[in-house]
Amino acid sequence: MPRPQSEFYTEEIERYTDVYLHFFADTLEKVKQTCPVPMVMVEKQLDYSNYAPDGFGTADCIIAADGTMHVIDFKTGFQYVEVRENPQLMLYGLGALNACSWMYDIQQVALSIVQPRVDNVATYTCSVEELIRWGNAYVKPRAALAYQGKGKLVPGEHCRFCRHQAHCVARAEEALNLAQ
Repeated sequence: MPRPQSEFYTEEIERYTDVYLHFFADTLEKVKQTCPVPMVMVEKQLDYSNYAPDGFGTADCIIAADGTMHVIDFKTGFQYVEVRENPQLMLYGLGALNACSWMYDIQQVALSIVQPRVDNVATYTCSVEELIRWGNAYVKPRAALAYQGKGKLVPGEHCRFCRHQAHCVARAEEALNLAQ
């Protein structure tokens, strides 16, 4: 089949997507050894509002199955992203549990980052209990404060994903300090 034409296509990106595809395919084959009918979801919008009001995100790939559920994040940036206890992936894990735990007997969640540009393909696995405990003990109280406009505002690289970045006092103060 001919490749669709795009101004964004490069051989470099194709190499990176091939790494992601191979990781996904290998993971799926391993999952099928213990769960013959896993569910695969791509670009799945997840709801974790039971931990953070209005909380949602879009996971690149989820493989739901008995035993271990996999949440795979594909990153093409130049900056190394740590997978161990990565808050974004853990939130996606909570959302994926909300979406899939009623269908499968999930015991643990494998959170993976595929970041070919910096040779980073890594997985962090935790039990469902650990992930839920983190959601209840860490996320819920902080999200409740944030939702009320309270708590400590800590500007940083993560702000680019915040829908309130244009109105954030802490971010504005940091920008002013940088300008001075």
